[in-house]
Amino acid sequence: MDDELRQAADRMQLAIRTMQLRLARVINNCLVNQGLSLPQFQAISFLDEIGPMAMHRLSAELGVPRPTATHLVDRLVSGGLARRQSLPEDRRVVQVALEDAGREVLQQIREQFRGFIVAALGGLPPADREGLVNLAEQFSQMLVLAGEMA
Repeated sequence: MDDELRQAADRMQLAIRTMQLRLARVINNCLVNQGLSLPQFQAISFLDEIGPMAMHRLSAELGVPRPTATHLVDRLVSGGLARRQSLPEDRRVVQVALEDAGREVLQQIREQFRGFIVAALGGLPPADREGLVNLAEQFSQMLVLAGEMA
């Protein structure tokens, strides 16, 4: 690795770490405002994106043991954000589905987070803003490819 690439990687690593810390703080504030933990947010996000799923799949998506996922879903159900339902073709399988209230909370969190991003991007001229967004999208794809190769 040449010095120029190493220096760029060091600068990028510092920038990513700074963004990660700030974004984590903002996301945490959004979640606290809604009374959610990060794992609960991840669960309702998966349910919103993928749709109803069996408990074992939700557990796998979250990367947690089934008892942990069960406890997490218990809290979502008691909060009216999700529901459990049996599959008509196999009542032994319990699925978790997002309630309308869960979608509303998710939308509120996303709107609050979008507001933060809008405020941050608003300080840039339109051409710089577009360039930054394009580079961020490209870098995101590069990270996916690098992860597949690792």
